[in-house]
Order: sequence, then C-alpha cells, then structure tokens
Amino acid sequence: MTASPAPERGGEAVPVDPVDHVLSEFEGDARAGIEALLSEVGRLEHETALTRPVVSRGFSRGWHHDRWADNGKA
Repeated sequence: MTASPAPERGGEAVPVDPVDHVLSEFEGDARAGIEALLSEVGRLEHETALTRPVVSRGFSRGWHHDRWADNGKA
C-alpha cells in the first residue's frame, strides 16, 4: 500500500478520509485492507526495533521511554 497525494481542488488539497482511502485501495475489501495495514505496522515496528540500539537516549528525547522504564532506568 502506498500513500497517494490528496486530490486538488483549485490548487488546494482536499482532505481524504483515510478509511475511505484504504477501502478504495482494496476495492472495498475491508479484510484485505486491515491485513495490509497490520503488515505495514509490523514492518514499521521491526524498523523501530532495529533503530533502538543505535539511537542515543538523549537524541530520541523519551521516544524509548518504555524501554528504559522496563529496565528500571527511567
């Protein structure tokens, strides 16, 4: 699933309902849309997990709060 630009009306972007956009991408098949979104979430969580060890705690400014809180280092 790829993001597409919002349609334009007279040079001005028209907001698109994200739910309608996903349903139209999958021709109304809600199950396929949900599966694609869950797959994308999993991919993003994997990428986030890969960056955690290499991004400093100060640079992330609390982004890894749960990670440090779980180890009692909050």
